[in-house]
Amino acid sequence: MHSLCRRAFSVNNNSGPKMMNKQFLGGAVLIAGSFAAFSASAVPLIDSYVGSNAYGHGDAIGLDSYFDIERAEVERGNGLLTVDVYTNFVGHVGVYPSATPGGIGYGDLFLGGHWTPFGNAGDKYASDNASNGTHWTYGLSFDDRWSTGASGTFTLYALDSLNNLDNVMLTDEFFGNNVTVRRGQAVAVDRSSSTVRSLKSGTWSIDEPTNRLTFMLDLSGLESLAMDEYLSLHWGMLCNNDAIEGGVELPSVPEPAVLSLLGLGLFSALTPRRPRKTMIA
Repeated sequence: MHSLCRRAFSVNNNSGPKMMNKQFLGGAVLIAGSFAAFSASAVPLIDSYVGSNAYGHGDAIGLDSYFDIERAEVERGNGLLTVDVYTNFVGHVGVYPSATPGGIGYGDLFLGGHWTPFGNAGDKYASDNASNGTHWTYGLSFDDRWSTGASGTFTLYALDSLNNLDNVMLTDEFFGNNVTVRRGQAVAVDRSSSTVRSLKSGTWSIDEPTNRLTFMLDLSGLESLAMDEYLSLHWGMLCNNDAIEGGVELPSVPEPAVLSLLGLGLFSALTPRRPRKTMIA
C-alpha cells in the first residue's frame, strides 16, 4: 500500500465454523491414517534354504515330523517385532538325549540387514554357512533353550564383530563327530564372547496345534530394527537339521515417542484457532 495511506483498517480472517469443522475432521482422518500406516500385516518367508553339510538329505536331516520347517512370518508394527516360525520341532524339545546333553533344544534366532548368502538359489545355497554367508548383527538367545514350557524369555544381543565366528556358536560345538547334524551353522549366541552385548529381554511362546514358535521383541531404543526396510533371519533347532533363512522387506515403524510427537504436531497444526484480525497499514 502507498506510504501516504496511513489509515489502518482490519480484515477478518474467520472463514466460518463450517470450514473449521471440515478442516478439523480432515486433520483427524490424516492423523489416524498416519498412525495406521505404521501397522503392517505379517510378511511370509517360505523355507527354501538348505545350507551346507546336508549330506544328501536335502531340506531336513532326519525325521520331517521332528525337524521340518515350513515357513516364517515377520511382522513389525505398534512398536513390536514379531517373528513366527512354523516348525514340527514345536513340542519335541529334548529329543535324542544321547546325541547331546539335554537332547536337542531350540536354536537362537539371528537377524541382520540385507541377506547375502554364499552360493546360488539353484542349489538352495548348499555351500552357505556361518563362515561365508550373511553377517548377523543381532541374536535372540533363549534363556533356557531346553524349556518344555509354553513360553519363556530370551535375551537380545548385539553381535559386534564383523566375523560371525567371533559372535556365535556352531552346531559342531554341541554335537560329537559321531552324530549327523548340519555342521558349520550358527545355532547360538556365544554369550561368553567379548564381541557380543546384552541389550534387552523379549518373550517367546509356542502353540502346539499350529506348530508355531513366536518371538516378540519391543523395538523401543532399537533404531535399526525399527526403521530398516530389509530384515534377514536365520533360525533352526540346535542341530540345524532344518533351517530357515532369507530376507523380507518391511515398512519402517517409528518408536512410540516419535509417533506421539507426530500426532501432537498434526493435532496442533490442525486444531481450530480463534479468529484473528490482521492490521494492514
